Amino acid sequence: IHHTAGAMPVKIADVKRELRGIQYQHQVTNGWSDIGYNYLIDRLGRVWEGRGWGNRGAHTLAHNTNTIGISFMGNFDVKKLNTLQRVAYFRLVRKLQKKGANITRIKGHREMPGQATACPGRYPLKQLRGVNKRLLRAGR
Repeated sequence: IHHTAGAMPVKIADVKRELRGIQYQHQVTNGWSDIGYNYLIDRLGRVWEGRGWGNRGAHTLAHNTNTIGISFMGNFDVKKLNTLQRVAYFRLVRKLQKKGANITRIKGHREMPGQATACPGRYPLKQLRGVNKRLLRAGR
């Protein structure tokens, strides 16, 4: 789980502009082939495809194999996830499980070994703990 630590746009045109900015940062600044995340979730719970299903992400150094990077658009050190975002997250993970994703752990970026980051902010992990338990039970 990640957060973009950027803006939280609502209008489609603004969300697309933010996504292009993330893509520019990842491709031009970082030298990656595309957005590092597999999926992004905006403030209204819309799910946007980054690298998508079945493609290796570039979201967590040394932990991109057999993982799926989901990023919430916005800075969640200062704001909590809203209901639309939490529901979208739940539905996305269930959909990935139905496609065959063997999701056994759901972790925040900073919880992965060797990551010196505050990502995904201070709120998402606390807010998603109950959702994560239900998802993991349902996926078995």
